[in-house]
Amino acid sequence: MEKTDLNFQNQMDRKRLILLGLGSVTLLFSRVFALFTPVPLVLAFLLKGRLAGSIVMLLSMVLSSVISVVLFKDTSLVLVYSLFCFLALSMYELIIRKFNPMKIVFILGTAIVSLICFASYSYIQRSDIPVKVQIQNFSKKIKADYEEMYKKSDVYNKPNNEYEKVLTALNNPEFFSDRVIKDAPPVIFAIVFVFLWMNLLCSLKMGRYFPTMREHPHSDQTMIQFRMPDMFIFVVIAALVIAIWGDEFFKGGADIGLIMIKCMAVFYFFQGFGVYSKYLDFFRMRGFMRAMLMFFTVTFAHWLLVLVGLFDMFFDFRKKLELKEMKGE
Repeated sequence: MEKTDLNFQNQMDRKRLILLGLGSVTLLFSRVFALFTPVPLVLAFLLKGRLAGSIVMLLSMVLSSVISVVLFKDTSLVLVYSLFCFLALSMYELIIRKFNPMKIVFILGTAIVSLICFASYSYIQRSDIPVKVQIQNFSKKIKADYEEMYKKSDVYNKPNNEYEKVLTALNNPEFFSDRVIKDAPPVIFAIVFVFLWMNLLCSLKMGRYFPTMREHPHSDQTMIQFRMPDMFIFVVIAALVIAIWGDEFFKGGADIGLIMIKCMAVFYFFQGFGVYSKYLDFFRMRGFMRAMLMFFTVTFAHWLLVLVGLFDMFFDFRKKLELKEMKGE
């Protein structure tokens, strides 16, 4: 009887592995949900271990490469999926070593941002054309294509639409290049860390009942309960001071201060999301309603979550909710 149950379980696991591999490839080509491509691969590793997960990953790489080259004629997707696979494997290796999930986000995020900085610096050093001039040339090159895309859009000639704002920037290459140089560092930083955080959070939430995670000291709740160390509030204050008065001490000081604030905001967003999740639990928001509230808040009010995370350092909103729960309010 036990042998029959074991065989049945192995068959089910093999089917799950196949579905996870296919799911990862599907996400890659879905565009909207492509950023979640590593999640099924991490789950495959957590489900059956390093060997089975590696086989699923390699077969998925082969399938995605064939689809990319034969159907889409795009070899860049092969590189993108390879990077996703590497990140999935890295996440799994750190998870089974019982690293704190937020520490995993910090380690991988710091490594990726450092590589991007090193690659950018190497490119700038080797290039004979200044970066600013290259960005200006790029804006001139894409301007005609963007105008054509704007004319075909539903908001053509409507006031205050995003297309017009971008087109105004493209019509002024000097302004466009300055904005790209100032905005690129914090945007890249935010994309890298939020991408890792989302994938790890989903992986731990969906894999919490897998055998490898039953006795694991950390789960998705570790990420939800994340709180920035108190000392970092002084870093925020210092960044704010530099953003306001930095130009009086050295050129570009205010820009550096703003970059620091935006990078710190990413971590306070994580803390604010945890507070928000706690409030949704308190008001018993579940299922579709909870998912929609989270989606719209994260998409359209992410700066509000940043502020919630920042003020949580002073007011500890979650502790207040726990006291209310204990009192039965």
